[in-house]
Amino acid sequence: MLRIALPKGDSLEERTLELFKAAGATVVSEPRKYTIKVLLNSGAHEAVIMRSRHIPTLVAEGRYDVGICGEDRAEETGAHVQVVAQLPYNRATNGAVRVVLFTDKGNKVRRIAQIPPGTRIFSEYPKLTRRVFRERNIRVRVIDCAGTAEAHVPRDYPYGVCVSETGATLAANGLKPIATLFESTTVLIANPRALHDQFKSGEIEALRQSLVAAMELMDVSTPSRHT
Repeated sequence: MLRIALPKGDSLEERTLELFKAAGATVVSEPRKYTIKVLLNSGAHEAVIMRSRHIPTLVAEGRYDVGICGEDRAEETGAHVQVVAQLPYNRATNGAVRVVLFTDKGNKVRRIAQIPPGTRIFSEYPKLTRRVFRERNIRVRVIDCAGTAEAHVPRDYPYGVCVSETGATLAANGLKPIATLFESTTVLIANPRALHDQFKSGEIEALRQSLVAAMELMDVSTPSRHT
């Protein structure tokens, strides 16, 4: 039995469960419980629904053998995990999303190099943001943001970093992207030690094959929620 971490919240959870069902899985769940059973031809596995931001670290620690999350989350945490499959779907679209640096449309800055040293940046991806600016030798003040950075620019901070799937939220709030810091899609990640376990590696490969094959069967219609 594999221990699987699955993303909770928004429509990503719904689309992930749709993927498992398209892979021929039977998902057994109970109301208000976060633990579910995933029954595949390869066997019965235990899955826990949780916030995507926690998945890479917990998989790296070995608390879970595999997990499904955005590649941006694995990049932000720096967790030692292995991407075993690209699963090109997200909350509202199929394909990649972008982690973008943005500001208000009235700002004349058009690229990272034009941002003055010491500028405050409200970022949903603080580690990634610090690395990008450090690589360019630009010293800025990165303030951690738990989410919805768009709500605070330009009222509280001149710049922000968020994930953008369609760009609709930025446009609706009078904001514009300056640069793409990272492109991300949904991925299946695995604990490296689990991949060296003879039994678990076989189960992970069977799961990988099932999910990749199921991508062709998923409903590609775009949900109503856009970001």
